[in-house]
Amino acid sequence: MPLTPSTAEQLRHVPGEGTLLDVAPIAALANRLAPAPYNDRFQYHYGNTLTPQTVSGVLQNADTGYLWMLADLLDEARERDGHMHAELQKRELRVAGSDWELVPPEGSGAAGEEIAKWCGARLREIESLGALSRDFGSAIADLMGAVYQGRVGLEVVWRDERGWMVPDALYFLHPRRFTYAADWRLRLWDASGTSPTSYQPVNTDSPFGMFPGLPLDRFPPGKFIAHNPRVRGVMPTREGLGRLLIWWCTFKRFAVRDFAAFAEWAGRGLRIGTFATGRGPMGEFPATEDDRAVLQQVLDAMSSSNAATFADTTKVDVMNAPSNNDVHSDLIALCNAEQSKAVVGGTLGSESSRGGGTRALGEVHERNELMIARADANAVGSTLVRDLVRPMVHMNFGSNAPVPRMRFAVDPAQDLDAVAKRIQIFTSLKGEIAQADARNLLNLPDPSPGAPLLGIPTERKVEDYQGDEAAPRGAAPNVRPEVSQRRERPAGTEDTGA
Repeated sequence: MPLTPSTAEQLRHVPGEGTLLDVAPIAALANRLAPAPYNDRFQYHYGNTLTPQTVSGVLQNADTGYLWMLADLLDEARERDGHMHAELQKRELRVAGSDWELVPPEGSGAAGEEIAKWCGARLREIESLGALSRDFGSAIADLMGAVYQGRVGLEVVWRDERGWMVPDALYFLHPRRFTYAADWRLRLWDASGTSPTSYQPVNTDSPFGMFPGLPLDRFPPGKFIAHNPRVRGVMPTREGLGRLLIWWCTFKRFAVRDFAAFAEWAGRGLRIGTFATGRGPMGEFPATEDDRAVLQQVLDAMSSSNAATFADTTKVDVMNAPSNNDVHSDLIALCNAEQSKAVVGGTLGSESSRGGGTRALGEVHERNELMIARADANAVGSTLVRDLVRPMVHMNFGSNAPVPRMRFAVDPAQDLDAVAKRIQIFTSLKGEIAQADARNLLNLPDPSPGAPLLGIPTERKVEDYQGDEAAPRGAAPNVRPEVSQRRERPAGTEDTGA
């Protein structure tokens, strides 16, 4: 049910308790402080200069806390490696593409339920404003990108809506803007300046342009969302799968590059040119510089020319490629398999093995992927609660108000049949479960008031069932009992629930 004006006021204005609205600098929350620098569009591209030595140098530089070179390298690697991008996208979207809800903490009573629904509705109202602005679903996908990069951020811009502080916009902060250069605090530092357009001079005197930047914990709670999940259990400068995947991406690029040259040889033949030096059997007179230049031109043009004329002091041979060479495909398959194992925990969820895979083995891999998805969902949910939901609750309802947690439905839908069967067995054994909890477990919506109902006698109404849910033991701290009264929300505001 939506929050009502009286309920909201009872939750928000608890006698003797202040809120963050009393102390937080509203100007910092309501304005965009860290727009993306214009110079960030000029990322460094390594191209054919990428070697193991180059990778080692970039990683060593990142170890010291300067992360922009590594972020650029990982961006380039992902845009050139379709298999790696697909595996990373699969892991990111399993969480970002799933349904989510805000769940009140146990024992929070009606107050916790009302606050969870109100906050969930506000998050669903966040829309993209274009460019680097994100809607809430896209913001979750951005945060999941920290699994690869090691860290990702969002800037939150808040608005005052008739006395309520609600998140209005979310702006993506690229991983190259973060640093640990001065200490172990995550800092935002635009080393190349902070000019937002090409028409403004580079400004290195801004707070984010001066070394070593500003730590995010210096800003009011709720201003920045920073997700740096535990992926490999190392120092923060070495977190993320990118440091592992970049090696296999580099080796695969070598294989693809060499395979392209081999394909050209196999399709056209290896062209070999010789010329007379005057000391061998080809003739008495040596080839001139002009003869050798013509020979080189002929070799270069043989892929498109059918005939050529050159001096008798030179000769051309064509060497055909072997009919079968699996070296490149074996190396590429090895790199792909290692990338799949690192990202999703196995290979059968991406492609079949040469020897074939049994159904049982495939189910084991699926369980591994589900275990990873659950851990990812818990990590990103904890970050969103810490950096967005908790500040929203504290600013609007006080620091003692119950803070909901975020839950993602990453489990496969077919598991709901087994859950329904377990609920049926449990209730047949005289077990008791709240209808709201059963609906949450089965991903079923609450019945609309006045709508025809299935599975109950027709003489009973929806209003009769709204009282079936037993109130949790205890109540939210410092919340008046009247909060459980449910009334209509003011006209013009929408509450979609969580």
